[in-house]
Amino acid sequence: MAEHSRRWWVVNSCDLGWGDYGRALVTGLTWNLDRTAEGLLQLERTGPFVPPVTVTSWDELLFTADAKAEMENSGLWSLDFRPVVLARIVNLAWHEWDLTSDHPAKYPAGGEPENYVLGRKDSEAAR
Repeated sequence: MAEHSRRWWVVNSCDLGWGDYGRALVTGLTWNLDRTAEGLLQLERTGPFVPPVTVTSWDELLFTADAKAEMENSGLWSLDFRPVVLARIVNLAWHEWDLTSDHPAKYPAGGEPENYVLGRKDSEAAR
C-alpha cells in the first residue's frame, strides 16, 4: 500500500505595512459590486500578478487556477469551489515595487486605495 502524505496550508493575510493601500493591491475589491444573479462574487483587482490565495473583503478564499488544482489534488475533501467573475482587472505591477518599504512606490489618483483599481481601465493583457 502506497503511503499517502497530506499537506496542510495556513493562509495568513499578507500585510505589506501599507494599510488599506496594501490590502487593495493584494486582495482587490469584492465589496464594490453586488454578486451576480447566480450568486457569484465579482472581483476587481490589479494584474497580471495575483497571489495564489487571497482573502476577500467578504472573508472568502480566492484561489488562482494553479492553487485550486493543487488543493484539488491534495486529498482534502469538502472543498466547494465556485467561479469568480473577473469584472475589472487593471494592469499594475505593484509586486515589482520595494515591498519592504514603509510606503507604496505610487499612490493612486485621488488618494483613495480603491482607486488603484477603480481609477484605471480594464486590461485584457492583465487578465
